[in-house]
Amino acid sequence: VPMHQAKVLDRRHRTADECADLDEVLGAECVARLVECVRDMRRMLRVKMEDANDVLMAEEAVNGAHVFFIQLQRHADAHVGEDDFSVLQMLRAM
Repeated sequence: VPMHQAKVLDRRHRTADECADLDEVLGAECVARLVECVRDMRRMLRVKMEDANDVLMAEEAVNGAHVFFIQLQRHADAHVGEDDFSVLQMLRAM
C-alpha cells in the first residue's frame, strides 16, 4: 500500500485479530501502558505504527540518532571547553 493511502485504510480488524489475546497474556494494565508508549513514540518520531515493520523502522531511527549523538559527544569531548551543541553548530557552519 502506498504511504499516502496508509492513512485512509481501516485496519482495525487486522489489529483486533492480531492482538486479541494480549489482555489475557500480558494483562490489561500492561497493554494500556504499551499502547501509551506507542502513542508517545508516534508523536516524538512522527511515524505511523501499524505493523512490525513500522516498529523496526522506528527502532532504526532511534538507534541511528543515538549513534549520532554518541559520536557528537565524543567529538565535542575532543574539543576541550566545547559542548556538543557548540560543536554541532561549528560542523553545520562548515
